[in-house]
Amino acid sequence: MAITKELKQYETRPVQVWGKMKEMRRKHFRHIWQAHDKGELITVGMSESFMALPAGMGNYAASSYGPFFTGIMRDRAQAIRVSEVTEARGYGHEVCCAMRVHMGQVFLGMTTKSPLNGDTVVPDFVFQPNFCINAGKCGAFLSDYLDIPMLVIDIPFENTENNRQYLFDQLLTGIEWMEKTTGRKYDDEKFIQATRNEWETTVLFTKICCLNKTVPAPLDARHMMSLRQPIFSMRHQEETVEFYRELLAETEERVRDGVSARGFELARLSFEPGVPFFFPNLYRFPEKYGAITVVCEEYAAGAFTAWNVTPDGEWTAATPPWERGNPMRTREDAVWAQVDLGLTYHRTHNIYKVDTHIPDPLTRAKDWKVNGVVFHIIRGCRAIDSHVAEAKLLVDHAGIPNTIYEGSHA
Repeated sequence: MAITKELKQYETRPVQVWGKMKEMRRKHFRHIWQAHDKGELITVGMSESFMALPAGMGNYAASSYGPFFTGIMRDRAQAIRVSEVTEARGYGHEVCCAMRVHMGQVFLGMTTKSPLNGDTVVPDFVFQPNFCINAGKCGAFLSDYLDIPMLVIDIPFENTENNRQYLFDQLLTGIEWMEKTTGRKYDDEKFIQATRNEWETTVLFTKICCLNKTVPAPLDARHMMSLRQPIFSMRHQEETVEFYRELLAETEERVRDGVSARGFELARLSFEPGVPFFFPNLYRFPEKYGAITVVCEEYAAGAFTAWNVTPDGEWTAATPPWERGNPMRTREDAVWAQVDLGLTYHRTHNIYKVDTHIPDPLTRAKDWKVNGVVFHIIRGCRAIDSHVAEAKLLVDHAGIPNTIYEGSHA
């Protein structure tokens, strides 16, 4: 029986910047279809990293996982249709579930057909940071099917000096590739500013995640999965920096005033690594019993955050490069800042390093004062899947209640 009506322990109130987030999301969607009319570039690809790199070519639109991915995930019938179209072309369940939805949009013509006026809008090139094998393969498919060039950035999984140099060289070469491919002059100042923006939005969002360690938590995972949208799609823009400055200030105010995410907090849960994309309402189920989800790996450890994790398991926000001796005055300075963010502070770039990810759910559970962990075995993502069983054993041994279910993001 639902008991939340009896558990109004704390004050709660709506998030004031919520409307602004939704308008930024709409603006990003419209930009995908209007960029060419403004003389701006459009990229496509499962890009969660190095968003500042194409910004040296000027303002650009990025359709990332396909322009309709979020909408498809909210419509079960549409999600099934798109996935079945991909499977009918011979891409079965061994293929990443998100990749199948991305490809299905292409097969159905959705990726290139403007909903604003029906025009055909073909992206200028594929921009594909290869943070996972499936992402790189999907980028190659997009390049072949849409007959557009592809820039792939191969991200190594070990943060060594050789690998840092390898990534640095790729990013510099990528700049030259974009100039040659598009016939446009690359603007270092725009790239430098976009890198500053990307770093700052990432650090700001990480600080907001840290504030949810507070009891009561000012925001919960249901809030955060929506509030991450600007950082997912446009974190290199000044408008996004301003948005997360406002959100951080509002979250700090909620902490000072003791404002709770939902008005109750009988228990604090962690979802590792988050609920399926198509079923965010799974977060609502514990709320019927007075529990909230204060952390999920999808936002607390992904490419949307910049973490320092201490040897004893404390998660804190990274320090931006200009506060650590890199003022970012040159193209090379900014590229090193991108390498630093990608290899040192983003947790998902070592997605296949099982030994790194195994302790994370336990240290997060302790740091966010979690009472129970919900593990999701994501059968549609072999990389994330690889560490869950061992991570559960650690949580078991620590005596933290937990449960597990099998599913798939898409």
